[in-house]
This record gives sequence, C-alpha cells and structure tokens, in this order.
Amino acid sequence: MGTDWDSFVEQARQSLKEDGMEISVAIKTPGAYNAVTGKTEDADPDIYTTHGVVTNYEVETDALISPEDVQIITHAGLKSNPLPDLLNKKNLELIAAGKTYEVINVKAISPAGVVIIYKFQAREIDSG
Repeated sequence: MGTDWDSFVEQARQSLKEDGMEISVAIKTPGAYNAVTGKTEDADPDIYTTHGVVTNYEVETDALISPEDVQIITHAGLKSNPLPDLLNKKNLELIAAGKTYEVINVKAISPAGVVIIYKFQAREIDSG
C-alpha cells in the first residue's frame, strides 16, 4: 500500500493556515518592449496567495545566509488550486505581514515527487 502524499499536502496546508499568516507569492515577468523608450515596460506580476510562517535563521555566520535573511515556509497549495512550480523561477517576491521580500533561494520539500512545502531564503526589500 502506497503513501497518500495528498494527505500530507493537506495536513501542511491546514497547519500553516491555522498557525501561520497569509503570504502572497509574486512572480514578476518582463513586460513588452517599448521601441520609443528603448526599455522593457514593467508587467503586472502574477500573484498567488498561500499561508506560511516567517522565521529567522539560527546560524550566526554563513557564507550563503546574511544576518538579515529570513526563512519563509509555505504550503504548495491543493490539487485543485496549486501554486505553480516555483523552482527555477526568477524575480520572485513574497509579501508577508506588510513586508516585501526578495527570494534568494527556494527549495521544495517533495517526497516521492509531490511538493508538500516550499522553503524560501528571503531578504526584505528596502522600502525607502
């Protein structure tokens, strides 16, 4: 008898919804090229809403993790409404608790190829 990975996905979603906060995932894509200005116009990002938690890293010094980096963990969504595949996406931003974060790295926790949660290494974008 195989493992019902969908039940793990649902359990992660339920736990993060109950104990976490709403998090928006913004996938920014380049807009159309403007021949008059010679620049690419900004396009509206694709926004997906999920739930998750924001935590600090527990390492004091690491070459890959800056002191201001946070770890954001989100569920991967449901079969009926999944997040898109976020691995290898560029220009990802996360919005949580009124703060916007640039995604430095993303990992999928996916036993048997079923994405249950995403772990993001993120850095707050200076709003000034």
